[in-house]
Amino acid sequence: MLFLAIFLSCFLTPQGQVGGPAPELDATEWFTSRPLTLAELRGRAVLAVALRTWSEPCKGLAAELSSRAESDAAKGLVVIGLFADEEPEAIERWIREQRARFPIALLGSREFERAAALDGFPHAAVIDPIGTLVYGDDYGTASGALNTALADAQKPAKLALKLARVRELALGSEHEKAWAALAKAPELAPTDAAEAERWRAWLSGRVSARLERAKRLAESGALREAVETLDGVLAAKPAYPAAGDVRAFLDGLAKQPGYRAEFAAGDAYAEARAIERRGAYLDAVRAYRELAKKHAKLQIAKAATARARSLIERGLPGLDWTCETCKRANKACPKHLVRIEDG
Repeated sequence: MLFLAIFLSCFLTPQGQVGGPAPELDATEWFTSRPLTLAELRGRAVLAVALRTWSEPCKGLAAELSSRAESDAAKGLVVIGLFADEEPEAIERWIREQRARFPIALLGSREFERAAALDGFPHAAVIDPIGTLVYGDDYGTASGALNTALADAQKPAKLALKLARVRELALGSEHEKAWAALAKAPELAPTDAAEAERWRAWLSGRVSARLERAKRLAESGALREAVETLDGVLAAKPAYPAAGDVRAFLDGLAKQPGYRAEFAAGDAYAEARAIERRGAYLDAVRAYRELAKKHAKLQIAKAATARARSLIERGLPGLDWTCETCKRANKACPKHLVRIEDG
């Protein structure tokens, strides 16, 4: 086994090797938490645990992880559960049944798990306050690395006082306020100037990422959500480097036919999404279709139609969470399936 582990480690990218920067999480959906990034968690110790809904050891671990996430939060600990290759509905059910009370992410790929050598369940990765991957192996032997990372997280930050506020705001997701505070921190020592530049690049990068997400949302037909994704960017002072691109994008959206009507329809789309997340898939399909019919000439109809079709193709309408057959299959069983013509 030792030879195999050494052999496999040769194929890890330099970014994923223990001792190097931890790769970012490629999460497509978050549960019990707003979306998180490892970049914004700098300054804290991160325990990322690979979990699976079908793993009995993982079920037994949920209570322990929840307890630790709450008890050690003040020490700088963030616990994140990682799932991959599973349906969101199965994860939501696992969360309910295990009463998990820590951030959980559904990964779009297994890149992070492979990079951190998380090839078993539960395996864990420990990331220290400066973003270094310091451990990647079995969860049961992670305590040493985790305790060291926690100790580092409790050390006073070696930042100029002018930068302390920037860090606090950025880690609290108040990016526009952090950007403004950064502009008021001139004449820094070389070390602090380098730290300021890192935050400047990170905050600028977040705006670029938000713009790309907004473009994808607009392309899918969710114009209102696209606009809300960029809320506050153009009001930031000084202007972000990408402010011109953001303005051009928003101006382009505003010129689209039915732009104002998209916001009213956006409320109905959000309501349909909420119904879907509750597991009432038949009602969700009906809500999406009603929206698409009512607002057929708007872009949001495209997103609603695609969402309804996805639920139908996955066999979810009629799923009964009290039915063991439905629960095992993660879709409606033949008895409960409500067949809906895809159209």
